[in-house]
Amino acid sequence: MTTNAGRIDSALDLLNTALIPYVEERLGDALGDWTSRARLPNSFNQHDGLDAYGALYALIHNWRDVFGSILPMAARDAASAALAGRNASAHRTGQLDDKVTLRALSGTAELLELIDAGD
Repeated sequence: MTTNAGRIDSALDLLNTALIPYVEERLGDALGDWTSRARLPNSFNQHDGLDAYGALYALIHNWRDVFGSILPMAARDAASAALAGRNASAHRTGQLDDKVTLRALSGTAELLELIDAGD
C-alpha cells in the first residue's frame, strides 16, 4: 500500500528530474552566476547543487526577478503547494494529512505542466 509520504517522495523525484534543470537554466539566464546572486535556502551547497526543495524555494523566492515574467502566477501557487507538502513530509511526526498530500500532488502536477515538463 502506498502511503502519503511515499506519494510525496514520488512527486519530489519528478521535481528532481524536471524542475531542477528548468530552475537552474532560468536562474542562469537572468542572473548569470546564480549560485551567488539568487535567493536560495540556507541549506544550499554549491557543490551538491539544487534538490527539489531548493528548486521550489528558488522559484518562489526569485519570482519577481526571474520567473514572474516567464510563468503565470499559478506556477508560484503550485510551487508553494508542492513545497508545503515536501515540508510536511520532511518534518512529519505521524501520518501525512490527505488534504496536504492532495494539494502537494496537485501543485506538483500543475507546476510540471506549466514548465512544459512533458510526459
